[in-house]
Amino acid sequence: MGNCALKHQNSFDLILLGLLGLFLTCGTSLAVDLSIGVFAGSKNNPQSTTFLPLGSSISLFTSVDTDAGVEGFTYRAIVPTDGWTLLSRDYATYEWDQDGFFDFSSPQSGNTPALITDDLFGGASSAFDYTFDSIGFDGQQTIIHTGTFVVEDFEIMAPLDIPKGFYTILLADVQAFDGQGEINFAQLNISQLTVNVIPEPGTWALFSMMIVAMAGCARVRGRNRSCAPTPSSKQA
Repeated sequence: MGNCALKHQNSFDLILLGLLGLFLTCGTSLAVDLSIGVFAGSKNNPQSTTFLPLGSSISLFTSVDTDAGVEGFTYRAIVPTDGWTLLSRDYATYEWDQDGFFDFSSPQSGNTPALITDDLFGGASSAFDYTFDSIGFDGQQTIIHTGTFVVEDFEIMAPLDIPKGFYTILLADVQAFDGQGEINFAQLNISQLTVNVIPEPGTWALFSMMIVAMAGCARVRGRNRSCAPTPSSKQA
């Protein structure tokens, strides 16, 4: 009799453990993979490197790929040095609340152009940054983004006195949210953009003309040497 009661007790304990495990599983959001980055080029052909002539601006975009259903998003965009200017940004096109009640981005779209300085927008004293912080919204109701989607387009310009060379624009403090709260990431991949700052177009044009002129002079000198009389012809 005692053994039978013990077996029933053990079975009951196993059932309770199983129900408890099921409850904990249902109450915990599953971790998901998410990839995000700043890109140049087109949405169908994103590029992780680009050229930026001094005095000109470049149009970039932030793109995400995930299996999660994202209702809210936040990140910091960090530029390499002081003096970069955020000329414009647009995220309403991609159904995020822009300049509205749910938009806590800094600066908001309506406050651009804006000079990006340290500790002005992103809250990090050692970084030159600005933030995106908004939810999916089409003007009437919240929107869930999933799969591959764009967060925002933005146009940026480097300071005119920046040395030529390679610089990076990257993202940090990436967080995504759904109806249950913050989404846990099993794997978070962040791609950075490499910007090659080159001389302004006028300087390139002058440099190209100089190269062409030098090549022409070299050809003329070579032609003249080939037509010069040889010593044997002089003696004849």
